[in-house]
Amino acid sequence: MLKKFFLPLIYSSLLLFSGSSCNKTPVLSLNYNTLTVALGIKINNSFWTSQQIGYACGGERSSFGKIYKTINAGQTWNEVYTISDYTLYDICFVNDSIGYCCGQNFKMYYTTNYGQTWKNYNIEWMPLNYQNSSLRSLRKTGNRVLVVGGDNFNIGISFPFAYDFFDYRYSHPDAELRGSVSFDNNKSSYLFGYGFVYKSTDTVKTYFPINLTNDFFTGCCAINSIGYACGYDGGIYKSTNAGANWEKIKNANMITKSRYHLNSILFTDELKGWCAGDEGLILKTSDGKTWSQIEFSGKQNLISVRKKNANTVVISTSNGELLEFN
Repeated sequence: MLKKFFLPLIYSSLLLFSGSSCNKTPVLSLNYNTLTVALGIKINNSFWTSQQIGYACGGERSSFGKIYKTINAGQTWNEVYTISDYTLYDICFVNDSIGYCCGQNFKMYYTTNYGQTWKNYNIEWMPLNYQNSSLRSLRKTGNRVLVVGGDNFNIGISFPFAYDFFDYRYSHPDAELRGSVSFDNNKSSYLFGYGFVYKSTDTVKTYFPINLTNDFFTGCCAINSIGYACGYDGGIYKSTNAGANWEKIKNANMITKSRYHLNSILFTDELKGWCAGDEGLILKTSDGKTWSQIEFSGKQNLISVRKKNANTVVISTSNGELLEFN
């Protein structure tokens, strides 16, 4: 009787494990360059205004934040700004001279002189429970940027910003936000965060959740009407109609497979894309559907993917380096 009960259970378990082993992500070997920004310092993001000129930001949470600049394609970097107590999460330029950097504790900085000097934008009023929230992501929308952020998984915030204009028409979803994308000439925006995705059609004055849930959405990007997103639970998602509908193109983590965590996604065109994750995880696709894992021996966390030019992406790391793939 016991044999009759356990044999089918064992057999089905073997099938489950053997099936998962047959669906392993293929491994691809690619050459890359290592650009050293500041060894030992976590680099959260980079931004490139040209092939030669780039910026990077990072630091340690509740300790310090730094901004760096290169004028020789990343071969050498100079520290151009530093703050105490708070890290910096993202950096973005709307043209060659005007740029923004945001970080922990609602910090926002801007430059109007090609990153030579940075000024603190003093946000005079905000709800008390948001004063210590982190600003996580900057996304260019015309001559302004859309800022999103939050902390503790249940505090989300978003608003438009420019160095000569601050309109605190904030939205406060009940979920920490990590990124945003815009379609239809910036008429519609999607806010990605902890467990939910929100849509706004009025410059984030108002928002509503869409039917894309159950992952901690950590990264997103858009190329024309094609949108992509990734989650900390390992899922990858795609929209082919400017965000109206989303489908899962890579399953999230399962008990029977090795678990991995994704932090960022970037597509250089509608089909060619990259994902970066914890413990040295790099994924690449050439068709927007199937993914290969890039062979990489490092175990540092990979935090963001940014486009350097049409053919080059740069991945920031937790040990002070950028990985440049052509």
